[in-house]
Parts: sequence; structure tokens; C-alpha cells
Amino acid sequence: MPAPVVQIRPIDGDRLREASALFVASWRYAYQGILTCEYLGALSVEERYARDLKHLEHHGVSYLGAYLGDRLVGATMYGTSQCDLFSDDGEITALYLLPEYIGSGLGHPLFEQAEQELYAQGFSHLIVGLFEANTRARRFYEAHAYRQVATLPEDPPVIVMRK
Repeated sequence: MPAPVVQIRPIDGDRLREASALFVASWRYAYQGILTCEYLGALSVEERYARDLKHLEHHGVSYLGAYLGDRLVGATMYGTSQCDLFSDDGEITALYLLPEYIGSGLGHPLFEQAEQELYAQGFSHLIVGLFEANTRARRFYEAHAYRQVATLPEDPPVIVMRK
């Protein structure tokens, strides 16, 4: 049986709540051992949705989804950099898959489409931020030619990678 074909397409306001739920589920899975259980347990889909809706409506942020059929299995958020050190760059602010799809390869076409969109908007450089302890994400971004350019004094520490 052939592997399912992923489709990458924009996430509009009608599917944004679904993306917000995906982000929360992914955080709870991916950041075990990086963030406290109390913090992860307190994450709220409704609060995330309110934040995502605000970003979509007022901050020029765009969202793309990875779909298998009509099922949203991954999502990314991107736009102008939110990092003062790299304010002229484009930034992929979020890239998450449902836990059962992490490591499946579905993140690559989703990430690459977000990169293409940012380059088409005229950005010469792109950044991503990630928790320093998130070695899986670091390997993913290194495979896409990103290199560490800064460490931010957050708790837990955050690194910025740039291409």
C-alpha cells in the first residue's frame, strides 16, 4: 500500500481552533522533561486559540497545515521575526505535528513550504527559536541548513538558529 500523500495548505480561521489544539497536544508531548508537568498540564486550547486568532488577525502571521485527507496532522506558524536581534528576518515561529506523526517525515514538506512563503515575501534570512534541550528539533533544523547564532537567557534556555 502506498504511503499517504500529505497536502500542505493554508489554515484559515475556520480550522484555526483545530491547529491550536494540535499545538497544545504537541507541546505536552514534545516538551516532557524540558518544561514542568504543571506547566504542560495547565496549557489551554482556548487560550492558545485566542492567541493564535490575535496573531492571525493583527500581527501578519500565517499558518500552514499538513493534511492527510481532511485530517490536520501538522501545523506551522510563520511571519516577520519576533526576535529583536533578527528583526529583518523571517521566522518560522512554530512547527508541530500530532505526536503519532513526529519522526514520520511529514514535518519536512510543511517546513519547506513555510520557508518558500517567507522567501517569496522577500526575506533573505530565516530564523527559528527552540529550547536548547530540544535536540530532536535541533537536528531537524540543522538538516535544513540552519546554524545556531544566539542563545537567549530564558528559563529554560532558548537558542536561535538562522539560515
